[in-house]
Amino acid sequence: RPSGVKMTADGSILVADTKNDRVRLCSATAGPYSCITLAGGNGAGKEKNQFQTPYMAILNQAGQIYVADTGNNRIMRQASPASADKQTVAGVKSRSGEGLDLLDNPTGMHVVTTGSSVKVYIADSRNKRVVVWTVGQSQGEDIVTGLAGRPYGLAVDRLGSIYYANYDLCTVEKVVKEGSDPAQSAVMAGTPQQCARALSKLDKPASVAVGPDLAVYIVDSSNDRSKSV
Repeated sequence: RPSGVKMTADGSILVADTKNDRVRLCSATAGPYSCITLAGGNGAGKEKNQFQTPYMAILNQAGQIYVADTGNNRIMRQASPASADKQTVAGVKSRSGEGLDLLDNPTGMHVVTTGSSVKVYIADSRNKRVVVWTVGQSQGEDIVTGLAGRPYGLAVDRLGSIYYANYDLCTVEKVVKEGSDPAQSAVMAGTPQQCARALSKLDKPASVAVGPDLAVYIVDSSNDRSKSV
């Protein structure tokens, strides 16, 4: 069962193949079903070459692969598709918790590179918060905390605004104020606690993306559809 899907610069599709505990790349030029395993694929586990139900994967312009290794409560980075250089860049393997050095069921993520600095924005779902982790640091920083539901999908637009899919509240929200203030987020789609099939509603939104034109794209999972706002 695949979860997160991302398009690479050449139009290929990067897939977090969740139930097979691996990351696959499906070529845009080699014909249908031409997919290779880039990371994982060594059975479920907690070693550096293994994942436990990965939810999202990102291939950046430097060729590095970032993986939300959900079941192991960590974000992994592989230096390149063929590299044996694999490191935990956020969280602690197989440990969950509320501390800023820990994650609990990370799902959506977004990677932003500015010069030599790399920041990973993470939907820390069971902690009901969004955090940002600078690669090389031993802990992250809270962006928003105390959410009423679990954030799943996460995106950052070209202006630096952060969006997350609130799976339990059936909304997609945009961060307008960092911290724990109740007014920290603005609802962009759906109605809080009104999970429904109507076109104006959402039901268990699992992923979100933002295009260059700032259009917001949503995987509305329990309604078996995708939509844009």
